[in-house]
Amino acid sequence: MKTPEKLEQLTRLNIDYIAGFFDGEGCINISKSGLRVVFTNNRKDILREIQFYFSDILEVSSKIGVVGKKVRKKEDNAKTECYQLVYWSKNAEDVIALLKPYLRIKKREAELALRFRLTYGVKGIKLSNKTISIRNKLINICHQLKFDGRSLILT
Repeated sequence: MKTPEKLEQLTRLNIDYIAGFFDGEGCINISKSGLRVVFTNNRKDILREIQFYFSDILEVSSKIGVVGKKVRKKEDNAKTECYQLVYWSKNAEDVIALLKPYLRIKKREAELALRFRLTYGVKGIKLSNKTISIRNKLINICHQLKFDGRSLILT
């Protein structure tokens, strides 16, 4: 029989579990408006645990990310409520950096998202045409990965 310490260790959330959860239930969005990471599930409690995990790991005083109800389309015919945990910009980058070594399906998208964050400029200073071109290429590649299935290749 497992000791109470072992049982606690097995039930605690860890980065391996979260990465697997994200590969199946997560989404990385890069667009002209920035970087966004989304976990979606009908279990709000799991999303809250993930939220607290990242807040603790990233050593921030307040919880980061926002858990809210996902708005569904009528034609989805959903029978249960659905929730999302969303991270933006720097917090999204931090979450991706932590997950990336453990991702299988979304690893390429994570790499693109981290490259995208490198193109962020200084607030108030206009981005160069070269930087805008790089950003647009990264956005297009990420979108292609989502729609042609290449992100499903295990790396």
